[in-house]
Amino acid sequence: MKQFEVGKRYKEEEYGTEIEVIKRTAKTISFKYIKPWLYVDREDEDKTFRKKIQTYNKESECIELDSHWSAPNIYAM
Repeated sequence: MKQFEVGKRYKEEEYGTEIEVIKRTAKTISFKYIKPWLYVDREDEDKTFRKKIQTYNKESECIELDSHWSAPNIYAM
């Protein structure tokens, strides 16, 4: 299974969102936005966020950036 790695950048193509993983535990990752998505304020670009890791089809880890249905998901691919 593909996993998020500290120091690597991950991109979501549809919205152009890009994050960099700062640290991780077994269940969560902490990240900062490199290219924020639509609903992130500009002053929050340097802020560190934490999200729970989920599994996508037992192939890779993923995170949901928000609970809204249109919010992007970022996969560890």
